[in-house]
Formats: sequence, C-alpha cells, structure tokens
Amino acid sequence: MGDCVKAAGAMLKRIAVANVALGLVGCGGGAASQVILEHPFPDKAKLQEMASAPPPSTDKAVDSVGLAVDTWKLAGPFPTTASSTPYAGDDALARAVAKQVQASKRPFVLTESMQCYAREIGRFFTLHRKLPQLDLQAFMAGRCGVVPNAPLAFYLTSSGPAPVDAAAKELEKGLAKISGPQELGVWTGGSDKGQVVMAVYGAPKVKLTAVKVAKEGTPTLRVQGRLVDATGWLQGHASIGALGASTCTPTPRSAAVLPDFDLQCTLSKDDAYATFDMIAGAPNALLGQGVLSLVVPVNGEAPANYTSVAVTGAQNAKEGLLNQINAVRASLKRANLEEVPQQSRTANVLVPHFFSAMADENQQKLDLISLGLIAGWDVPGPIRDAHLVSFRGTRGDSAPTFLSELLFFPSNRSVLLDPDARRVAVATMKDGKGKAVLGLITTYSIFEPRNYGSIESDLMDELDRQRQARGKKPIERVGGEETDRVLDPIMAKLTRGEMTPSGGLQEVLQTYSSRVRREFQGMVYATMVIDGWRPKFEGPLLDLEGVAVTAKIGFFVGQGANWGQYVTYFVFMSTGDQLRARAEPRGEVAER
Repeated sequence: MGDCVKAAGAMLKRIAVANVALGLVGCGGGAASQVILEHPFPDKAKLQEMASAPPPSTDKAVDSVGLAVDTWKLAGPFPTTASSTPYAGDDALARAVAKQVQASKRPFVLTESMQCYAREIGRFFTLHRKLPQLDLQAFMAGRCGVVPNAPLAFYLTSSGPAPVDAAAKELEKGLAKISGPQELGVWTGGSDKGQVVMAVYGAPKVKLTAVKVAKEGTPTLRVQGRLVDATGWLQGHASIGALGASTCTPTPRSAAVLPDFDLQCTLSKDDAYATFDMIAGAPNALLGQGVLSLVVPVNGEAPANYTSVAVTGAQNAKEGLLNQINAVRASLKRANLEEVPQQSRTANVLVPHFFSAMADENQQKLDLISLGLIAGWDVPGPIRDAHLVSFRGTRGDSAPTFLSELLFFPSNRSVLLDPDARRVAVATMKDGKGKAVLGLITTYSIFEPRNYGSIESDLMDELDRQRQARGKKPIERVGGEETDRVLDPIMAKLTRGEMTPSGGLQEVLQTYSSRVRREFQGMVYATMVIDGWRPKFEGPLLDLEGVAVTAKIGFFVGQGANWGQYVTYFVFMSTGDQLRARAEPRGEVAER
C-alpha cells in the first residue's frame, strides 16, 4: 500500500490593500508628515529579473489539476449546517484514527463535516482514480458543512482489502507530517480498481457561530463567527442565479468588531442553493486569501447533485480565454475587458514561476509575483483597484472547463464579471502532455468619479460598533448639503492633485472652526482599497463620551504615480451640551 499526497486547494484570489493613518488635533493641525502611501509593489526591474530567469518545472502543479465532470451525485447523508462538531459515529477507521490522534496528543479532531467530505471525495477517487476539479471539491466540502477553507487530501491505494488497523497505521505516517490544529476526516472504500483509504484535513480559519437564511421577501444570508487570526479587512460574496454575485455587508445594528464578523448577503429566491466565500487579510496586509466557503440551501434542502456552471455565451465565442470571459460579460450586458498586451506578456512569462512557487509553498515568491502583477506597471492609470485570480484546470471540447470552474466561486464572479473592471492581463500555459491549463488573470479598475455615500455610512457604522465595544454611546452623524459644500471642493482638489491629503484636512478643520468657532479634530486615512476596509479607530473618536462626526471619502493620485489612493476624512468635535446643528458649518470653501 503506497501513499500519494494531493493538494485540493481552492482558487486563489488576492486583493491589494494598504493603509496608514495620521491624526490632526485641533484646527491648527499638529502633524507635519504627509499621508501619502509609498506604493507597496516590487519595482518593474525586479519583476523583469524574475521573468528573465529560466522557467521552472510546473509538473507538480499540473499533477494537482483535478478531473472535470459535468455532473456528479453525492451519496449523503449530510450535516444540517456547517460546523466543527466532533465526530460521534461508529466508523471503525475513524475510531482507530481518533485513538491514535489522542495518544499522540496532536491538536487534531475528527469532525462530522470532514468525515462527510472524506466519504464524498473518496467515492469520486475510487471510481476515477483522480481527485475532482476544484469546483466539485468546493461543492462537496460546502454540502458537507466543512469549516476549513479548501481542505487538503492524501490517500492510500491497494489491490485488495485494507484491514482497519493497517490502514490506520499507514494514515498515521501521513498525519505525522502535518502540524498545527487540524480538522480531519477519513474514509475507506473499494471498487473493481482496488481499495482506497482517503484522509482529508484542514486548519479552520474561522470559528462559525451561525449560518442562517431569512426567507421573507428577498432571501438574505447571515454568517456570523470569529476569525482565528488577527484581521484588518474582509470581503464576503454570495452567488445569485447562474452567474451573479452579491457583495456582503455588515449586518445592521450588529456589534461585531473584527476579528468577529457578522455579514449579510442578498440571495435569489429562485435558487435552490447559494455558494458563499469570504476573503480576509491581516491588519495592513497587502494580500488576502480565502478563509471560508459554504454551500447554503435557499429553498428546502440543498441538492445532492452537482452540475457544473453553464457558461452562457462562451461556447460561441472565439477561441481564447479573454474572448470567453467577454462573451459571458456581454450576456450580462457588461462592457468588454480590454487587454493590456504588454502586461499579459509579462504575466505569461511569470506563470511557471508562480505555479512552481505555489507547489513548493514558497510564499515569499508567490507574494512578489502577485504584487508585481497587481502593480500593473504597463497598465494606463490611474489604477484604483486590481484583483488577481489564479487557476489550474482542464480544457474542454467547447467552453473551457476551467472557466466554469472559476465562475463557481462568487468571489471570482465579482472579479471577472465586475461592471467596473476595464482592463485585464491574461496569461495561460497549457500542459503539452494532457489537457491541463494553468493561468493568471489580473483585472484593473481605473479611477472614475463615484458616489461614496453608502461606504461613508458603513464606516460610521463600524465606528459605532467599536465605540459600543468600549461602552460608549453612538456618534452623532453630521451631514447634509452645507457639509458637502465645504468638503466637496476639497475632495475635487485632491482628485486633481492640487492638494495633499493632510493639507486638505488642515483646510477642512480651519473652515469648520472659523464657521462654528469651536475646536475640531480630524483623522485622515489613506487606503488603496475602500470596499471591505475596516479601520481600527483610536483616540478621541473612541474615547469621547459624546462626539459629532462627518466622514468623507475622496481619491488622490500622487505626482508620477500609477496607482491612486482613497483618502477618508473623519472630522469631529466633542458634543458636550452642543446640539447636532452646531456642528454644521455655515459657509463654503471657495474652489481656487
């Protein structure tokens, strides 16, 4: 009996995020430094140096490509909800492995959901002698209620039956190579091709407390829990219909403050089930990765049958991945993505380096390539947002199966089908021996005027949550036409590069103080991404018993920069016995 380790990882989606904050106290300011982000990207020369090196082998990455099928029926039964509930069944192999784990004192636990997943992926492997493609893996894991994101698998094969004790001892050898807290599942079964012993494992990134669907009116998914690691930002997405996706938002009136989360997502009443995934990054992190993936029933019980995503319009498109993606976008009445040829050429050269680093778990090299591609050195700017999606899949006879695989995940839909995305770099590498394809897609959104009202409101909701955690009352929100007449001209100057972020805040504070004749304070944040960003507030914004606050978001592009940055002002004053109306400045800043 021999073993073979296979990575069963999910699609990588990485998002550039960075932030820095500067507090200015009083109308006269007090901080001389500028809130202008140094770009976090490797320079173009460093990227080209890597691209000029001989391409490494991608054999390990190609070997990990799963088998694509159009349909597959799961066996069940399934847990009623996603959880990390310890396994309490009487499976002989599971009992033997649990006994070994207990004796070794490793931080491993067999769970109901992972036992279910081991059974489903084991059944597939027993028939096909290959793991399924990533979308079916995610469906299996989601249907089983698995909490660890993108569990890994290893298996043992033999020509004849495998006694439980012998199988458990062989699994122990594989488990000995795994470190840290893990949730486990094991299964054994056979066919005319021989016996298979399957083990799946994964480290949970979240502790789930509730997953609920409110079905009155438009269905809404609510996901609550706590992230295991320190977190500076997170984004959640849920599928809607065949190709749509909704962006999840913090649940109104929730007190959850990171690392706790409480998200709600709009669903479709016509869907039998929805997929949900969540991506998070550490505080001030430049890159984030998936932390949770769920399959949630919307109408009754979610089906046991998996069917691959129908890629509308792609079958009739011209050859090439970009043409396929644009055909899908056209079916949704969204503008074509415009390729940046030089950026695609750079990405093409880097494909083998990226996937070799992934197979070797070389995170430093992966981050360098990811940041280098997100930088978009050859993309006409100013860039306001960029997303990188990597994939490995198989080519089909009509629409490529890897496109169907990509669009299974709602976070990928939000990137590839984003109405705001305008430019793209596409790079693929085909395996000469089979039908495997490895690829990188980077989308770029260019700065365009935008209304940030809902995000400003969300940020003040976040401030209220953090104040509530300190036992403080909610802020008094200041806004309206008079406030906009003061702030809008300042934000326009920022956009044109006529004023620095800290200079703009100085002018705002002076204007407020001269009109109201009270001392105001301000905080300015510079961030490279605004959607999903959760600032960690500090100082008077949290400490004052009563505070009136105005929030305003703008966009700034430094001289010679290709990337812009979002600038967020929080202008505030202690309310004391002052009425909210007193915080309204009377007058405006003349645009010079």
